Amino acid sequence: MATLIRILTLILGSMTLTAYGDVYPEDFPIDYSENWAEVSQLSRTSETPIMVIFSTRDCGYCRMLKQEVVLPMLEQGDFEGRALVREFDIKGGGKVTDFDGERVRRRIFVNRYDIFATPTVVFLDDQGKGLIEPLVGFNEADSYKTKLHETLDSAKTVFTVLRDPNFARLAEDEK
Repeated sequence: MATLIRILTLILGSMTLTAYGDVYPEDFPIDYSENWAEVSQLSRTSETPIMVIFSTRDCGYCRMLKQEVVLPMLEQGDFEGRALVREFDIKGGGKVTDFDGERVRRRIFVNRYDIFATPTVVFLDDQGKGLIEPLVGFNEADSYKTKLHETLDSAKTVFTVLRDPNFARLAEDEK
């Protein structure tokens, strides 16, 4: 009996590490981040906006979004050159590395983007500023995929325009 309890403890312990740690289950191989300074650098280098899927590990709609939309799009290369895709679990404590390299509480990071439901997909520039309206919730894969493609194109366009030196000068002149 004691051996059985030890085996069950080991199994449950390893499941807890996977569920609560920075590692997500293998059937959801979406890059997870708590270091947004690194993602920011990748965004600048690749000249690509950041798409963040705010989720929780126990959210069924998050799981459906990832399985039915995001993973097939990743496999087909639909995000290449259009967005760096990252996932962020809104639950839990502790701090994350913000876009400027400073450590901030997880709750402050989540509140900045007005996350009130999961999944919420947010599109950001390399400084962590929102580019367009987020996509909140998930109902059906086909319509969501269509909307996501449109939103990716819009986010990429806004990202590119904001980085254009001519646009920056024009914006300064209007101030």
